Amino acid sequence: MKFSQFLAALLVVSGAVQTLGAEMEIASSGEVAFREGKDEYRVGMDSKDFQKQFGPPEQTFDIGGGRQQLNYDKDGLIVVVSPKGKVVLFNFTIKADASGMAKAHAKTDKGIDADASIRQVVKAHGEPTKREDETVGGESFVNLIYKIADDHWLIFRFFDGEFARCFISDVPDPGK
Repeated sequence: MKFSQFLAALLVVSGAVQTLGAEMEIASSGEVAFREGKDEYRVGMDSKDFQKQFGPPEQTFDIGGGRQQLNYDKDGLIVVVSPKGKVVLFNFTIKADASGMAKAHAKTDKGIDADASIRQVVKAHGEPTKREDETVGGESFVNLIYKIADDHWLIFRFFDGEFARCFISDVPDPGK
């Protein structure tokens, strides 16, 4: 084995290099929630159609009220499905955390990525429809909430000043 092959193998094994699929582009207007390559995904689409197109989740959980959570751990994506089998939320992990969920390889169609600040989001996307500033359990978070279509919301969540999660949802306040 050549030294370059050994070094490449060491980097992959150590996690220093990650194989990434196509970048997910989070839509900031209209009915499309996100795109990956030529594929488009929407809030309200049938969960079976989503899974057929995107692929099977690594984990599935019942989260109460007849809803299911589909975890795509390696893609940094959580999908919530209604009791009627429709996708109601896409949750992109922007900063990897202790949950074991990988960082999503994603940015918005206006260029907002993991390094964005609140100021940069507002500069790119305009003033939010609603802003929430809260402290829960000693952690401060800010939600910038944008109505992007009828019953479609784009939410940027910052924990302690860092962009942590991005949601596309059928409600402006998922989790409440």
